[in-house]
Amino acid sequence: MVEGTTVVTTCWTVVVGAVVVVTCATVVVVWVCFGVQVMHTDFG
Repeated sequence: MVEGTTVVTTCWTVVVGAVVVVTCATVVVVWVCFGVQVMHTDFG
């Protein structure tokens, strides 16, 4: 049971980590794109 639990924990850690990375990347991309649009709107 211990080995199985370790595998499940590792899988969940990888899944959660991947979700966090994707979420952060999405937020950064949206923020950068939004910032660029604001810059162009203000100075363009």
